[in-house]
Amino acid sequence: MPDSLKVIGSTGGIYGTPTTDLNSVLAVMQTAMKNGNGGDAPENDIEAILYGIAQCPNCSNLIHIADNQATPRDMVLLPNVNKPVKVITCQLNSTPVNPALLTIAAQTGGSLHTLEQDIINLSSIPVNGTIVIGGYTYQRTTNGYIRIL
Repeated sequence: MPDSLKVIGSTGGIYGTPTTDLNSVLAVMQTAMKNGNGGDAPENDIEAILYGIAQCPNCSNLIHIADNQATPRDMVLLPNVNKPVKVITCQLNSTPVNPALLTIAAQTGGSLHTLEQDIINLSSIPVNGTIVIGGYTYQRTTNGYIRIL
């Protein structure tokens, strides 16, 4: 779909599977990765999270495997997420965590996970408070997190 036709909240390209079988989950992940490349860098993280909630409204654990290099285009939908989201960052390497991913975890009462750290207290950090992740400092604002240089 051309980028100009993508509408926040109904972009599509979301994959899911109603199973607890790890092999089925991995197969769907492979399909999503193979079909990925939607033509632009921003992704529809919140749309995907809301899709997951709709598919499993009784699930209490939401795990969002996020591309750290792609900023979600649909953060405006975040207030609609009513469950804690555990964000696992991918493609972190030695780059800073994308502040939008910190915001998703914090505003949903969830957590953020890298290979080196598990940060479970993001929502308890006060506005103007800071946290260091991977050697980078982030500050909480009224709208989420920003990286401090």
